[in-house]
Amino acid sequence: RGIRVPEDVSIIGFDDESSAAYMVPPLTTVRQPAIHMGQEAAKAILALINNQSLDHQPFQAEMVIRESVARQR
Repeated sequence: RGIRVPEDVSIIGFDDESSAAYMVPPLTTVRQPAIHMGQEAAKAILALINNQSLDHQPFQAEMVIRESVARQR
């Protein structure tokens, strides 16, 4: 259809899959701390099982900028 990335449209993915860096063009993604999130989920499940209160905490995501986005025009 003649749509060019990033000249005509910017594309952003999620989870920073290892293949994202090898796409053409390399895909900009949002990276999240999946292992840490899983550990905290397990702790939360154990806390609920033991009738303990949950400690809510935000997770820090990171934007991994590659070549699939262009500056705002």
